Amino acid sequence: MTLGEPGVIAPGTVVRAPVEGPLNIARACLEARASDPAFADQPAFSFLYGDRTERWTYAEAWARVERIGRGLLARGLEPGDRVLVRTPHSPDYAFAFFGANAAGLAPIPASPQLTPAEAAFLCADAEPRAAVTSADLPLPGFDGIVIDAADLDTLDGNAELPQTQAEDPAFLIYTSGTQASPKGVLHAQRTLYGRALMWGAWEGFEAGDVALHAGTLNWSYTLGVGLMDVWAVGGHAMLYGGPPDPAIWSRLIAEHGVNVFTAVPTVYRQLLKYGAPEETDLSSLRHCLCAAEPLLPALADEWAAKVGTEMFEALGMTEVSTYISSGLATPVRPGSPGQPQP
Repeated sequence: MTLGEPGVIAPGTVVRAPVEGPLNIARACLEARASDPAFADQPAFSFLYGDRTERWTYAEAWARVERIGRGLLARGLEPGDRVLVRTPHSPDYAFAFFGANAAGLAPIPASPQLTPAEAAFLCADAEPRAAVTSADLPLPGFDGIVIDAADLDTLDGNAELPQTQAEDPAFLIYTSGTQASPKGVLHAQRTLYGRALMWGAWEGFEAGDVALHAGTLNWSYTLGVGLMDVWAVGGHAMLYGGPPDPAIWSRLIAEHGVNVFTAVPTVYRQLLKYGAPEETDLSSLRHCLCAAEPLLPALADEWAAKVGTEMFEALGMTEVSTYISSGLATPVRPGSPGQPQP
């Protein structure tokens, strides 16, 4: 692959700054597979509700992202503009985010649980020109373009999607603000090359893998590990949006033949307590990933004893994502998140 063409970035690809040439995250993750006859009709994204599933192939997912991107440009937005994405955890959230990215816009993922004051802060600080939201999540005082998530199914336009450059903005994401006001971190399209280091060093995704992530879409952990990285290697990304149930994960892993499960340690702890994984056929699991909280050795040991797979931990931050991890090439050392990625 060259930077000028959509295609597959190999795990572990190292590109030294400055990075030049065309590059777009949505194109590299989805269009590359959608245009490949071997992948076009393969499942790319499933959203699980417990009693039903919505599913898109690579061709279908890219077609929807492309259409939403054209529709955003048709509403008067221009490449480089920022778009706040604040909807309930749903497929609409993912498609709005990647549609904005494909259009050369910079989506700002925001939690639907923000208070009106917190949402107003993001709007004032990030200065988005538009917002994709829903009727039950108002943005008091926002005077930009408002797009109802319910209209995404019909959003379209005639504009051709721009060819973004590697250094162009890709998305703007805010820190959690646990110690001070949240800070916006602007990632360029080239962030995909930074993520390539973790595909082999930590995640170990393979083409055709079924990968289930327990997080919600306003979180970079879910957008990155749950979607971007799975699609980048040709896997099938799954998210859950049904009723909260700490025992649901065992059933979902078994029913869908999940190969890699990703969550925070708390989810694993609850699963062990309520989900009876030792009584469920989880033989499809190759390994599990965890981050965002320290992984206690006792939890990893209990998981290995009852499930029989390793848990690979990672340490990251909003600014640079994951940079220390254990994995297939880095043996797990109890109490340590691993080693710096190459």
